[in-house]
Amino acid sequence: MKKFVLCICLVMVLVGCDVSLTKEDSNLYFSKLNEGNELMNNEDVEGALEVFLEAKEYANGDDVVLNNISWVYNQLGEFELSKQYILEAIDIGKKESIEYVNAGNASVGLGEYDTAIEYFELSLDINEDEYFSYYGLGRVYYDIGDYDLSIEAFKSALEIDKDYDAYLNIVDAFMMNGEYDEALLYANRCIKTYPDDYVIYDYKGKVLEVHKSETEVLEYYKEIGRKFSFEEGVHLNAAWYYYNAERYDKCAEYILGILKSHNDFETRYLLTHALKNSYQYELALTHIDILETLEPDNYKCYNTKGLIYDDQGYYLEAIPYFQKAIELTDDIAPSLNAVTGYYKAKRYSEAIEHGLKAIEKYGDESEILKYIAYSYYHKSDYEMTIEYYKRILAINPDMYYMYYDMAESYFYLDQLDLAIESIDNYLEYDPNNSEALYMKEMIGYKDEQSDGILKKLFEEYYLYDYEQVDGELSIDALSDEDISVLLENIKQPFDPFTYMIYGEDYNYQTTALEKLDKLDVTEHVVYINIPFFDQTTDNLFIEAIDEIEDSKNKILLLDLRHNGGGNTNSANNILDVLLPEVVTSQIIYKDGYTNSYYSDASMTGFKHIYVIVDQYTASVSELITLGLKTYLEDVTVIGEQTFGKGVGQHVYDDSINNRLYYIVNHYWNVRQTNIDGVGVEPDIKVKASKINDYIKELVEELEAKWKTS
Repeated sequence: MKKFVLCICLVMVLVGCDVSLTKEDSNLYFSKLNEGNELMNNEDVEGALEVFLEAKEYANGDDVVLNNISWVYNQLGEFELSKQYILEAIDIGKKESIEYVNAGNASVGLGEYDTAIEYFELSLDINEDEYFSYYGLGRVYYDIGDYDLSIEAFKSALEIDKDYDAYLNIVDAFMMNGEYDEALLYANRCIKTYPDDYVIYDYKGKVLEVHKSETEVLEYYKEIGRKFSFEEGVHLNAAWYYYNAERYDKCAEYILGILKSHNDFETRYLLTHALKNSYQYELALTHIDILETLEPDNYKCYNTKGLIYDDQGYYLEAIPYFQKAIELTDDIAPSLNAVTGYYKAKRYSEAIEHGLKAIEKYGDESEILKYIAYSYYHKSDYEMTIEYYKRILAINPDMYYMYYDMAESYFYLDQLDLAIESIDNYLEYDPNNSEALYMKEMIGYKDEQSDGILKKLFEEYYLYDYEQVDGELSIDALSDEDISVLLENIKQPFDPFTYMIYGEDYNYQTTALEKLDKLDVTEHVVYINIPFFDQTTDNLFIEAIDEIEDSKNKILLLDLRHNGGGNTNSANNILDVLLPEVVTSQIIYKDGYTNSYYSDASMTGFKHIYVIVDQYTASVSELITLGLKTYLEDVTVIGEQTFGKGVGQHVYDDSINNRLYYIVNHYWNVRQTNIDGVGVEPDIKVKASKINDYIKELVEELEAKWKTS
């Protein structure tokens, strides 16, 4: 059902003037008041403010102009100033009931509902028949969800004045309270009072949609369609009925049935969304193309076209349409869609760049700030991540889940006091959240110098049976070498992949990869070497291939020699951009739980990919190799049989003590194939010592073919 809009009618009432004014000042004063009122009637609010402020210079203590200035600021959404001026008017004037109404209206704008109620009730103390006091109370109680009191207040307002807005709002309040018979009763009363006003008929339709049968609803919409055939959009009531009920197929079917007689923009626009939401993408694109011929400069055409591609996972393909829409409108929606599209396509630098442009244009908007923060997080820039989380919470405290994400970022920065503070803030909203409680526990382990961490890691993660860890065991007094020996004694003897790294090896392993070796070998051949996979490798690879022009006509040499693996997420993200929509891999944990990685429909394709491997190519390097070989036809693996590491580890970074714990915790497979102990068989076997020569000859051969083709 369409969301109802609560109507408010702000009234400026001129009260008597008892102050002493010279004739000249009096004439100027009332002339300015009348001029300001005329400007307000013509919706020139800024102009009215300027005139009323001039009138204030001649007021000589009269409160009327202060009331009017308050009224203008309310219309401008400057509720603090509105309240300031009306309270000044109340202080120096007669304390008219309407002035307390305006004070209540200003308080509503500030979200100060208790204060607003007090002002409306003070107004009623002065004048018990003040319609706008009851109307204001009805509005406040509606906003805070007390629909019984809202209904009571609107009933009192209607006893004084059978006002159209009060009728609409009481119908809305009854609807929110689930009292559909009463809502229908008041809708009919309003129709009796205003028989020629289409809006109340529309409101009645919304009541019928949730209260009566489909047949009754459709018959009613036919009836008002005949009565109000001249009203814009009346022919779409039945279509909206289906659309809001998420019956998109029926919505599309209905519109297709009336399209010959209603070939207008809004009709086809609703049709495209119904088709999109019912997954009829090709037909939706057909009608979007027609929309473009109807209104080629309407941003909705291009924004919707982008959404159609985006819904299918073609995130990069959607971006140009969002960009076109941005050029045609000041609406924030296309900008948000572009930012989220870049984010979903894992183009985090672009998401940040376009997010910052949007913030510069529209100011801080929580959803755009969120995707900027998330993008910085995926680039491992935790300080910037935290900065944007803070900005989000400053403007939207309801997004309390940001505290969880902030705690995680503080954790990675070893700012453990702030991590605890943030996770405690989150737990105030969601005290029983198991993930948050687990994070707090892990922060505690890090903060307490790792005591008890071995027991925790083996209990939570270790894939195999193991020797029980003494719960009272303290490792605080042990050297790194002693802890490493202890870990070796706990794990299974056949498991070479559970171990601890410390000392200089720790520094090496935790140094982030800053760039990839990328070389344009020839005009048609590009070489990229990936030495290992950390949390930045995927971003670096994606940025590298995005620089390649016309990739579909290029050959990629992907060198994974001596790459022992690393971050599973990073490897799967690389597969995501190179593969069509598939399950790139599956992770299987000790309890049988599986986690699947998926690629979306957007992909960067190459004419051919040659993957270069050797016996030291292991773990997620093998996952990349197997994934490309399994899902793409134009892939050739060159080199030696790979290592055969089909298991992965949970890695715990004890950065306080410079220790990395690698605990085997899962198997992985690609389309149900696991290569543990087997490895990936190359398509072309070449000894390690001969690979460079082979690649050189291959490139020369490929280049020769290009020249003759």
